Amino acid sequence: SRAAGWILLHLARYPQAADRVAAEAALLPADPAATTSTHLDCLQYTQALVREVLRLHPPSWLLTRRAPRRTQLADYTIDAGSTVLVCPYTAHRDAREHSEPDQFQPERWLDDSGSPAKPGVFLSFGTGPHACEGAALAMAMLTLLTAQTARCYHLSEPPGPEPSYRVTTFEGLTTVGLRLRATLRS
Repeated sequence: SRAAGWILLHLARYPQAADRVAAEAALLPADPAATTSTHLDCLQYTQALVREVLRLHPPSWLLTRRAPRRTQLADYTIDAGSTVLVCPYTAHRDAREHSEPDQFQPERWLDDSGSPAKPGVFLSFGTGPHACEGAALAMAMLTLLTAQTARCYHLSEPPGPEPSYRVTTFEGLTTVGLRLRATLRS
């Protein structure tokens, strides 16, 4: 649900991206229940948009890990048993890994250089033996939510004080009180 809020906000703020997702989603079956993994595989831009939102706003923005043995990490020695904090939020904004790291650019995931398979580059679902076991299911659900929403609705932020939400980091990076306007696509 944390990721869904960020995705919906990005569909509202980036209407050209939302239109591109809607065009891709137009190829899906009319009945969402008839959607298969083959259909999901065709939603390349939609998956890229989801990954980009998760890169910019990872729901779990701070992870903890325990060092199993004494380890050298860059210029630091980490003793066995030490707790290490890993911050996907800042790691995802590392210019050595992502050009223009603070910019929303779903296209970065459409070529091999931004592949989430590269270890340590995409941490939204964790990594290694502690990675989220439901990552594939979460990506499928978020991709379908994104596609079906963009297919049916134009989203926008209602007029009023900026922003239309507030961010909290307690238990995760969340858009609290998010208000969006949905109008049917014609």
